[in-house]
Amino acid sequence: MFAILIPFCLAFGQDSVPWHAADAEARIRFSVANKRAPSLFVPIPESLSEGVNHVVAFDDKGVVLAASPVLVGGRLVGASVDATKLSVALSTYAKPSPVASLYLLAKPDPKAVPYAGQPVVLDRRVQSLTTRGHSAAEMMRLFGNLRQSRREQLPPIAVSSLGGVPDKPGWSHPREQTFVCAIMHWEALWNVDAEKIIRFGADQTHVAWTVLLDGFPVANWQPDLGKEKEADIELRPEGAGRFCQPVKVAPGLHTLQFLAVQGQGQNIPQLLIKTEGEKGHGNPPAGLIPSARPFTLKPERKADKELTAFSTLLPFGAATFATVGDPPYETLSSYRFIGDATKVQVLKTTGEPATPVTDEKEATRIFLTGHAYPDISIQGHLFKGQQHWVKGRSIPATARIEELEPLVNPAEPINAKIQFNWPGSFPKPAELDFMLTFEDEQGQQISTSAVKPKQAKDDIYELEFNLPQNAANVNIAVRLYEMAIPCQAGEIKFFRPKDARFPITAQGKSLFDGADLDAARVVCIADPLPEELPGKRSSTGFKSSIVMLDDFIAARNAPGATLRPESVLAELLAGKGLHTLFHVSVSNSSGTDSQLAILANLGTAIQLKPKTVVLAVGQLGLIAGLTPLEMVCQLQFAAQACLANGIEPILVTLPAHPKTDSETARLAALYTKELAVRLAIPVIDLHAQGLKENVNTQDWYKSDAIGLATPNNAARLWLTKNIAENLESIYR
Repeated sequence: MFAILIPFCLAFGQDSVPWHAADAEARIRFSVANKRAPSLFVPIPESLSEGVNHVVAFDDKGVVLAASPVLVGGRLVGASVDATKLSVALSTYAKPSPVASLYLLAKPDPKAVPYAGQPVVLDRRVQSLTTRGHSAAEMMRLFGNLRQSRREQLPPIAVSSLGGVPDKPGWSHPREQTFVCAIMHWEALWNVDAEKIIRFGADQTHVAWTVLLDGFPVANWQPDLGKEKEADIELRPEGAGRFCQPVKVAPGLHTLQFLAVQGQGQNIPQLLIKTEGEKGHGNPPAGLIPSARPFTLKPERKADKELTAFSTLLPFGAATFATVGDPPYETLSSYRFIGDATKVQVLKTTGEPATPVTDEKEATRIFLTGHAYPDISIQGHLFKGQQHWVKGRSIPATARIEELEPLVNPAEPINAKIQFNWPGSFPKPAELDFMLTFEDEQGQQISTSAVKPKQAKDDIYELEFNLPQNAANVNIAVRLYEMAIPCQAGEIKFFRPKDARFPITAQGKSLFDGADLDAARVVCIADPLPEELPGKRSSTGFKSSIVMLDDFIAARNAPGATLRPESVLAELLAGKGLHTLFHVSVSNSSGTDSQLAILANLGTAIQLKPKTVVLAVGQLGLIAGLTPLEMVCQLQFAAQACLANGIEPILVTLPAHPKTDSETARLAALYTKELAVRLAIPVIDLHAQGLKENVNTQDWYKSDAIGLATPNNAARLWLTKNIAENLESIYR
């Protein structure tokens, strides 16, 4: 299990309390809980637990206290202690002096009395509610905003089960008054001996209830928690109640919480569980132990004059404990633990202003609920008025965009695959969905929507969502059980044709914003083609500046293949009004391989602000495995990008490459010419010209019997001359 370990040293010497267990080499001096609880869980550091599996507890007067060891995986991790005999007058941050000792033993002590108390603590408040908490998120918000009252200063009530109440008048039902409800919160630690698949539920479906495992919702009274599938819900046979989707529970200690809002005339629900394959009505969980922790802990060894450092698991939120000093431990310090999606910070708040104590290394985390002691102001935490300790959690988890369509039509939904990595030691959610936040170009939020995956397999979740009209980007976050958590899957930027002037990087089948492969992903949004054929675009004479975007003619040089098409074009078109001509080679970045080189290099051509762009591209994509239709879709976006930026595009059909067959080249040429007709832009048909002249393109890739990966000089000259003649024809 994951949590933040906050170490503190209590390096003062042994106090004067006698050593009541002669066979014990170590003991833990402990106080009561901040809000005195009837039972305590006293944690034992690993450094003191080696070779010991038994405990005995005494108060400082030598009166034995009922105590039982708590073992996890054969190791002593703590002890359940009956604290009802510890009579301590508590005021806010009064001296948190230890009042009892827990002795650690290798053999049983004859004076030891086993713990037989009621392990569950119950907080109950009766108040008017005009609405009832329905979903898990609503119930947690309700419990997190309970108004303060004098009743909260009372100790929590001990009961035997999660759903139990004292056998006293007035506890079974709230008083009869309009809108009055009983708001109840049960809690205990649950010691699980082995990994299990568990269904959590209760015996009521007409009372609002929620089950939290380690602060995380795992069951709810209505089938809206996580939007379960009908197959994941199991109704109790021959009786009221339901069980929710199964979760995997790892061995170890877990915090179990049960929330309920009981209205007039309603019965109190009882928490039940069923293991995998179990039939019947379900049973209360076994292995419950107290959850409240002592306010102060002080480890001691019989032979040591100085104490060793002792780390204890503390929750997010706030806590107070004695700092280094001598008895009677007057020096107190308050600490607040602040957690978010990227870091955890500890602030010392005893004095003003608060000063940082430590700053955890930044890491992606899911910040789950946790609270500590209620007397300190806690911001952003649930159940801040509670009276007992709840384990805080920082669960490392990551989400990232695994696959994303790089080019789509705005009328079609966008498909993405999200990989969500969840730590195996935590109960994995059976279902989750994703929160999508759309923003415009100014970064203003347009809309949000929760999207449930179409399907999930091996931690890969397939999403499908529609794009709002003015959306420039979307942030994808994970949502669990209607509760948004700061685990970001990533950001997607939408590049429309007018945005193509910005640089993007291609890697495999993915596009990234800029050169950083950790940056936002990019989806190019092509404009839909017109349903009716437009008229011929008017020409204004020969263009003064031309850029050739080329992945075929001279994208690279080789022996016998050094002729530059821009030089030939400049010579052939001399006197035609051509002032500048640029050649932009389309290629993959060093160390990358992609089918999207056209889109990645398009911005370079547009940034030159020419009057015309000759799109002699597509061959690299076909060689990389694109279908002719996929290649022409990229050509469509490139042509639309030119038009959107005030540049006239000219398409080029390309002859077959030795690594592509003639049918692929033929289809690519047909689709390219069809695109030119639909967009009413010129096209230079080099594919048809080569067939007309019966050109053997195989010879283009040889020089003195040496095989080449690029056309030789003779081929470059033929291709460039034909482009020049077509340009003259286009702008005649």
